[in-house]
Amino acid sequence: MDTFFQVILSNILIAAALAGAAWAVERWLKRPLLAHLLWLLVFVKLLCPPLLEVEAPLLSQTGTAAADASWHSAALQLWVQAQTLILVCWLTGSAFVLISSLTRVFRFNRRISRYSTPAPEDIQHLARELAPRLKVKKLPRILITPARLSPLVWWTGGSVRILLPQILLDKMEPARLKWVLAHELAHISRRDHWVRWLEWLTAIVFWWNPLVYLGRDRLRANEEICCDDKVLSTLSVTPRQYASTLLDALEHLAGTEVQPPAMASAMNNGGYMEQRLKEIIMGRKPIISRCQKIAFGAGAAVILPLACLWTQSETPVETIQIARTQPEIIPLLAEEPSEPKLEIIPVDYVEAKDTPLTLEQVDGLLKQLNSGSLQQKGQKRSMEETCRRMLELQTGFSDPTLLPYQEELKKQLENHLNDPAAQEQLKQYQEQFRNKQEQLRNQQERLKKQQQEQLRKQEELKKQLDDQLRKLQRQLRRQQDVNSI
Repeated sequence: MDTFFQVILSNILIAAALAGAAWAVERWLKRPLLAHLLWLLVFVKLLCPPLLEVEAPLLSQTGTAAADASWHSAALQLWVQAQTLILVCWLTGSAFVLISSLTRVFRFNRRISRYSTPAPEDIQHLARELAPRLKVKKLPRILITPARLSPLVWWTGGSVRILLPQILLDKMEPARLKWVLAHELAHISRRDHWVRWLEWLTAIVFWWNPLVYLGRDRLRANEEICCDDKVLSTLSVTPRQYASTLLDALEHLAGTEVQPPAMASAMNNGGYMEQRLKEIIMGRKPIISRCQKIAFGAGAAVILPLACLWTQSETPVETIQIARTQPEIIPLLAEEPSEPKLEIIPVDYVEAKDTPLTLEQVDGLLKQLNSGSLQQKGQKRSMEETCRRMLELQTGFSDPTLLPYQEELKKQLENHLNDPAAQEQLKQYQEQFRNKQEQLRNQQERLKKQQQEQLRKQEELKKQLDDQLRKLQRQLRRQQDVNSI
């Protein structure tokens, strides 16, 4: 598996484990703040590049070497083709999500700039009063829009803006509208408008991953509970009064016509208003202890840079053979009966470009050559041709069909280029090769002489037969003459 896809799969698996932990904390421990941090860690982990790699072994394939090699080759070709297709579909989807989301942001931002107006002075005064208490250092711009949308925080760079619909100013008293404004300021204090863009970036890269959309939904639900608690714990408002204000605001905004882009932090982000009201009335504090903070920071420091890469637990047979080959030239033509039988491959390996060749196999080939048992497709191969190719494996690589095996054998030869013993051994190989060539020529000459001798004898026998035949014919004619007289 390619390293890129291994890193992606590793990040997804670790993020899924974090999502399970966040869901457990949210469901059973009832700690919205800790759950929010864990869901936030899910998004960061999906985008975090690997800084610390851990190798996890995989079981290698078993079975016959030929079947494993065939299956592995077919699977590798299929994976390479699928890899290209996956990347094309992935990038196409990401480009579509990027263009469509930016188009929507541009249109929404243009409407805000065109139709929104600065808030009245009394609303600005409320914001200046609430901002220091909620630890908002820089006062955001408060805008009033005629559009029927939920109060929200909007940020596309530069100053942060809070959008309030005109209908709330018309139907709610400033004393009650104050808590709606406080809720939006709590979003700014918590930097939730930054989280919106982290969600957006993750959705562009992993648009196909349902974990992103589940995480976004749960992140915003816990975020709203944390903002409610921040308002209740910081300002002098009772839970019942605050809950009543939220219900009135939602009632006035029922049937909202405008849906803001996903980068907006709206007052009812993620829904779950019933859950929020229960948390508000019951007075649960989404606090996180000091030990939990330390544990969370340590866990994040370990998990974020972590990536798990899978490796084969066993090295392929061909790789083991090459790795175990010592950097010395094997006495190829030596025959020792006590040695175990080596793996033999056909002599036509020079045309099988997918078959790796090791020096042990070359040794086995030459031993078979000496015994005269080398065959190709059931026919004897010329000994001269076989000797020539074997010698080229150790010297010059002049045969172009040997290129697939040139690099590995050349490394073996380069390690011993200046070794006198190796040079002497090569000279012995060449002398043995010349002797074999001389023997072959002598054998051919003997065969030629034998053939010539056989032809001569055949000619002599033919002459003898012809002479006997002529003698018999003469005798037969004489006998016929005598009988006629």
